[in-house]
Amino acid sequence: MRLREQLLDAQYELHTQGRVGLVVLVTGLPLAGRTEAVSKICHWLNPKLLSTHARPAVTVLAAAIGPRWFEAVPPVGEISVVYDGWYEAMRSKHFTHQPPSVADQVCIGEFEQTLVANRVQLLKLHFTISALDQKKRRQAFAKDPLRAWRVGGQEPILACDYRLHRRRVRQLLAATDKPKARWLIIDGSDSHAALLHAGRAILSALRRALKVGPLKAMTKPFAVTRRYNFPSVASQPQQSALATGSLRALQAELALQLRRDEFANRSLIAVFEGMDAAGKSQSINHLTAALDPRQYSVIPVGVPTANDQRYPYLYRFWRSLSMAAPVALYDRSWYGRVLVEKVEGLCAAPDVRRAYAEIRQLEAALVQSGAIVVKFWLSVGYNEQRRRFVERAANPLKRFKVDPRDGIARRHWWDYQAAAKRVFEQTHCVHAPWVIIPADDKRYARHAVLDAVCTQLRLNLGPVPVGDLRTLSGLMTDDKGDP
Repeated sequence: MRLREQLLDAQYELHTQGRVGLVVLVTGLPLAGRTEAVSKICHWLNPKLLSTHARPAVTVLAAAIGPRWFEAVPPVGEISVVYDGWYEAMRSKHFTHQPPSVADQVCIGEFEQTLVANRVQLLKLHFTISALDQKKRRQAFAKDPLRAWRVGGQEPILACDYRLHRRRVRQLLAATDKPKARWLIIDGSDSHAALLHAGRAILSALRRALKVGPLKAMTKPFAVTRRYNFPSVASQPQQSALATGSLRALQAELALQLRRDEFANRSLIAVFEGMDAAGKSQSINHLTAALDPRQYSVIPVGVPTANDQRYPYLYRFWRSLSMAAPVALYDRSWYGRVLVEKVEGLCAAPDVRRAYAEIRQLEAALVQSGAIVVKFWLSVGYNEQRRRFVERAANPLKRFKVDPRDGIARRHWWDYQAAAKRVFEQTHCVHAPWVIIPADDKRYARHAVLDAVCTQLRLNLGPVPVGDLRTLSGLMTDDKGDP
């Protein structure tokens, strides 16, 4: 009774402070008693401030850990209990012969460190049991009509060699036992002792969470001493390189590539960044013109809401990726932290510095899960941007694009250019490249974006058969009337 009271008090205090969330990740050997222990503790706690998760989101883009398990990440002030979670491979009958690879273990470690760095405390409990006790419990459950289903549902795992399975589990636990993401081993042979051990561990985790200090103050607006500007007008060689292929042919190739069998278990993620009025939305429109609406999701990213700020920074992007179609087109993206938030001083400096690594890890995990990632910076000139702003204000069909913050972006022009240069230095890589598009000429920019996307698809899927390309090209709308 005393332990239950202490847990409730600590849970209420966690919610009142609203500084961090707590994830209780529970794994265990079959029939080790984790279900009974955790179920009891969940009944002790306030269910309004608690959620449990056992099944992940499953879509093409949800193979990476973040999008797959985003629902299990709690907001600040709440607790999430996750069964197996990103260690779900332990429950597979193939685990003894096909344990997670080193790359998978690295992704697990990076995901957990991202959680810890973003105001989420992590408690990992693993319930174990001896082979003899497991056998006795299995026989007892089989005779009990109310618990017989527990044995039947775990027969594939119970049929595995106990010693080999336990050895594989220990190897995985050792590889993922990291600072602030330690494993706690609980002996499940004695159900009552296991319950008390788990309850006290959760109480200790809550008390550690209560010691976390408030958020750090926002940093000062970013400023540069050396100006840097990206080219906004395409050079003659760039113009010549695209002269050989029409917009129509590129749209035809894009449509064919995304219908190939080679793309069936893959996904495409295109990120569009750049100064305001650079033409991001129209470039996306020229990509989607060649596609079936069921194939793609256009994801505009704006200012994070008050609710978004209760979660780790990448949470809203994990969520959108989990629900996206096989082709995800981001009109602005997770780079907001190292661009607009950095330039305008909307977040603390340590958060900005850490964001580069977290973004690299996110993109690497997406690529590892089968995604083709390409990122665009549309570079528009200072004077051309001003001209487009004036045109927008005067055009009834474009007035909705006028934003009161446009003036702020103009004042920070050179700061944004320097911040973008830093982004390219930190996050450009072969598997998730940045492509800088001179965007003063709208037609050239749209053409160049399509060409870059098709190039990435060719590199990953191979070229489209020439006969198929000619057939579909003749069906596409001519690009001469393109606005």
